[in-house]
Amino acid sequence: MMSERMVVAISTGLIIALSFLIDTLNSAPAIFIVFGFVVLGLAYGQASAIMGNRLAPEYRYSDTAMATNLSWITGAAFAPQIGLGLTVAFGLSASALYLISGVVVTFFALYRLNRLKAAHAG
Repeated sequence: MMSERMVVAISTGLIIALSFLIDTLNSAPAIFIVFGFVVLGLAYGQASAIMGNRLAPEYRYSDTAMATNLSWITGAAFAPQIGLGLTVAFGLSASALYLISGVVVTFFALYRLNRLKAAHAG
């Protein structure tokens, strides 16, 4: 059975593939949109599970709710406007780089989680 972190890592890696498909928005947008929904949906669902497992059971629901809602407010709410602005100013490749910046941040967070888990285990 795959762990939540492994699913997030795989789906985050697939976001790189999604970034390379960004030019399909001009010719066949459904490919990019459907693949994007699948990949981002996998990452989103597992990220909530990772957050819930970080605290004691009596705090898990609140932790997951707060992390999810605050991340939507502070990050994801502005992502479409940022992506559109980058595309208008610099072209679709700039939006692809914006997606990849999210990949870098996610891989760093997964790395830190694994380091923290190893430090607490040993």
